Formats: sequence, C-alpha cells, structure tokens
Amino acid sequence: MKIPFSGNKQRTWFSAAMILLAIFFATGTFEATAGSSGCSLTVTYPDDDTSGGTPINHAVAIGGGDNTAGQLKFGGNGMVTGECGGVHTNGDLTFSGCNVILEGDVTYSGNDADNSCDDITPTPADPIEVPEINANDFIDYVDYQFKADGTVWEATGGTGPYTYTLVADSSSNKFKGWKLQQEKWTLQKCDTDCISGASIFVDGSVNMSVDNPPQNLTIIATGSIDFNSKTEISLNPNNHPNIGNIFMLANKDIDWTGLATNTIEGIMAAGEQIDFTGQGLFNGCIFTNGNTSTAPPDTNTVIGNGGISCNSEICKWPSVPEDIILPVEPF
Repeated sequence: MKIPFSGNKQRTWFSAAMILLAIFFATGTFEATAGSSGCSLTVTYPDDDTSGGTPINHAVAIGGGDNTAGQLKFGGNGMVTGECGGVHTNGDLTFSGCNVILEGDVTYSGNDADNSCDDITPTPADPIEVPEINANDFIDYVDYQFKADGTVWEATGGTGPYTYTLVADSSSNKFKGWKLQQEKWTLQKCDTDCISGASIFVDGSVNMSVDNPPQNLTIIATGSIDFNSKTEISLNPNNHPNIGNIFMLANKDIDWTGLATNTIEGIMAAGEQIDFTGQGLFNGCIFTNGNTSTAPPDTNTVIGNGGISCNSEICKWPSVPEDIILPVEPF
C-alpha cells in the first residue's frame, strides 16, 4: 500500500513545518499561536455499516474518562501544525514549557487546565471518542507474528486474513535481529538480514534501543512499545489496507524517548498512555484510549524538540473487517 503523502496541501504544511523547525534551532524559541483546524478525518467502514466513521480531527487526541489516565502534559520546544493540528485531552491538561507553535486549538474535558502560557488558551470541550485500540484486531493482516512462546510465523498466503507458516521455533527465541528476552521481543544490532518493509504483530512487549540501519516497519503489540534508539525508521509502505497508516500501536503504552533521524509518518496509538518526549519530525497523529495505567508512564506526555504535522490523508484510521467494527460514534 503506497503511503498517501502527496498533494499540494500536504506538501505546503510539511514545508512550513520544516521552516518553523529551522527557525527554532536558529533562534531557540517559538512564538505560540492558536487557531482552528480545517480538518476532516473520517474512518471508512464497510458499506453495510451506517456509523459514518470516526473522525479523529486532532494531531494529539487523548481519550478515556479518568482524569489521571486521560491527563495530558503538553508543551516543550516544538510544534503541532497541519490542517489537523489540534490537541485534545479528555482529562486534565498541564503545560511543560510554552515555546510551542500550534496551528489548531488546545481543548480539554477534565476538571482543570493549566493557563500558565500567555499565548495558549485551553478551551473546555466535550469528551471525544477515539477508535478502540486492540492489537488483536490486526493479527491476521501482518507480515510476521512474534509469539510469546518464542515462535515466529510468516504470512505465506491469502489476501487477508493471511495464512501463516512457522519460520522460527521456540528453541532459539530469535529471528532476523529480534530476540525474545525477559518476556519482551527486543531488536538487536542488525547489520544484515534485518526485517524491513514489513508489519510485525508482537504477542507481548517490544524494546527498540539499538541504533540500526534504516528500516521500514509497522509494530503492533499486545503489550507496550519502548523506542529509545537513534535510527532511521519509517512506516511500512506495504501495509494491508486493514492496517493502513498505523506506524506503532500498543494495547498498553508507547514510550518514545529516542531520536528518529528521518521524518516519521503514520499513526501512533496506545490503549493506555503515551510518552512522546523524544526528538524528530512526525507527519501523523498520536492518540490513546486513556485506559487505566497498568505500568509507567501513568499519564500522557507530549513534550519534545521536534514537530508533529497532522493531515487528513496520513491520519485516517484504517477500515476494519465487518466482524471487528469498532463500537464508537462520531463526535
């Protein structure tokens, strides 16, 4: 599936984001602005479904109804731009640094919002609903399945759901640079024979802390995803349509503290919380269900020295098969 990053509007926003980031590194500061986004992100469900799809409409969208699990700490020295450059949390909102540039509004549905930034005015809003995040919805549409018992299965037939063949048994607990250790599938140093141009389903958690050659990967995990390396990593351009532009998805947390040396594209989605405090440019959107935390991080944090540019095409939540239509209503 070709990455839908084309068209004059998207190039214009992305070019503007690059210019703004260059200004930041030259001057060390941003003037914060706020405006409304002209955004329409709508899921396309099967023809017999009448829900109309679920708009996301935010570069950062924190779901949930609990003020702790759905809380967002936002700010830093970066930017949130693009036609869908809004930020929303269903919980409380706090800022950590006001040197951030915004193309959209900042809204919250909790009891409290931080008003310490002179140029950013958070606005109360109704709670939003985001798609239910469940890694198992995508298990039969990935290229590889990494199981908790150490086995690895590769898609070898069908158009989706795929059929799978065992390519690594549990005796070694490793496959093409990946190794199961301490109940996590960990990406090791991999100079040759690495997995790239593929989607991976992990039954468990993922650790990516080693600098590796460029890789095109989509990671979907039933546990958490921890990325703290310095590497060039991109969305898999060949995802099945039922996965679409998902770059990383975890039923629990996503902890992104590393440095992507390229521009990342796609959707980051976590069932619990996300800690997006690394560096780099991200052309996509971030959202969570804000489910009660089972392990740190306990709240959502989007702070960093990079930028998020969200546009309608790249941020569309993928279509899903009829038997797993997500039970959410448009907002």
